[in-house]
Amino acid sequence: MLFPLLALTLGAAAPMPTAQDAQTADVICVAVFGAIANTVPEPQRAGVLAGTMYYVGRIDARDPALDLQKAILAVLPSEESGLNAFVKEHTGRCGSQLQDNVRRLASVGGAVQARAKADATKADGAKPSDAAPQGR
Repeated sequence: MLFPLLALTLGAAAPMPTAQDAQTADVICVAVFGAIANTVPEPQRAGVLAGTMYYVGRIDARDPALDLQKAILAVLPSEESGLNAFVKEHTGRCGSQLQDNVRRLASVGGAVQARAKADATKADGAKPSDAAPQGR
């Protein structure tokens, strides 16, 4: 009896984020990556662009008709000092989420490469050798 009540209490204390919350969070990440794009060293710019495109893709998947410019302007502070604080506040979350997905994709890539290598090894073992034996 206590466990169902506890589950209901915990569920009420931590509501699930809505799609709108996720959309706003992703718009914020696009704004953050856009704000830092020209401030990072050249070798890191490709990663910033990739991060921007990742979040734009998430946004577009939820609502292809979203006016992204309007959404970004709605979340950005209007003053430069506010922009710096905004970027500091959200960079960790946005970067962490992106890194989690980079690790996940790297894991998938590793699994695909391992399977391809295993398949190639099996195929090499099943084929008769095309080369004639060489003797001296």
